[in-house]
Amino acid sequence: CHILDEAGAGEQGQGQPRPAHGLYLDLLEQVETLVELRAVHLERLGKMSRYSPLLMLESAKALLKFLMWSRYREHLYLRNPGPEDVDQFESEKGLQDILGALARLRARYTSVAGCTGDVAQDTVQATETAVSWVSAQLRTATGAAACASGSGGEAGGSGSSGGMRDGGGAASDLQHMGRNLLFLGETLHILRPVIYVAMLRRHGRTSWRPWLASLGVDLLSMYFQQRGKSHELQAAAMLPTGRSPSLSTKSTAGRGDGVGAPQQVLPLPRPTSLLSVALLRSLGKPAWSPGEVREIGERRRRLLLYLLRPPCVDAALRRPLQRLARRNEQVPLLGPLLDYSNGLLATFTEYYTYTSGSR
Repeated sequence: CHILDEAGAGEQGQGQPRPAHGLYLDLLEQVETLVELRAVHLERLGKMSRYSPLLMLESAKALLKFLMWSRYREHLYLRNPGPEDVDQFESEKGLQDILGALARLRARYTSVAGCTGDVAQDTVQATETAVSWVSAQLRTATGAAACASGSGGEAGGSGSSGGMRDGGGAASDLQHMGRNLLFLGETLHILRPVIYVAMLRRHGRTSWRPWLASLGVDLLSMYFQQRGKSHELQAAAMLPTGRSPSLSTKSTAGRGDGVGAPQQVLPLPRPTSLLSVALLRSLGKPAWSPGEVREIGERRRRLLLYLLRPPCVDAALRRPLQRLARRNEQVPLLGPLLDYSNGLLATFTEYYTYTSGSR
């Protein structure tokens, strides 16, 4: 078992079938303590380092985590995603599939632009029919404003449509950067136990290098996750929302510094293409899912485990507790209580798997 594991973690995935990779990961975690006990015995005999089999074990666990995370790589790695998480992930993944299909449809339409006669006419008609159907589905699903069609859709003027294309391109670049940071942060999070055990195998338990390297990877992973989500939120704020004039109450027009008195604003330009509607949908709610919120809180709580990992536990807890126990060994109740606490602390911190936090 692991210290500070969140109570009721098994309830998060109720109603969801466990993938085979998750079952293999559970199996490895059930035997990892036995593997370490055997490795410690062999280490005392001088045959091997205890961290050699642990390094192979953590590498296998990291591979299984990557396989579990591969389906939803644009989100945090969740050991047991709940129904709400799966629904949100699948919805966003389905939208990305629609965008890919539209890109292929547009490429096909462009490739036949030079054709003449009935072939080009039939292709254009089929393309417009497909785009109209998908556009209607997206409007129904998202509740976005209807796309302007025909001449009315182009009446917004070249200036506003050009501004939308510029804003959409900048938002797309910012969203791409945010997803790359999230991907990098999750990769570091999954590889952190492997890096930690490799450093322990090289430098030993008494060195501060493994401890500092593991802590640095954890903090860097959290930083990339927060920066990535921040970029996604900024990208969402850069896109036009398509709200009606009655919903807008403030304006910054006429002020170069972006600050102005509350007044009625002009309506934001409506989306003029199916791509802009889909982009609004994908960036409209870039918030963490309920499972991701719990996962972030659990990762922050696991940082407390660094106080129980050597050599920090020796410098901060074990040695002061030993000195206190020696000074009060003749005191009734207090002396035996301190001895018991010292033994309990030594038991929990002796083995890597008790404080690894590599879930």
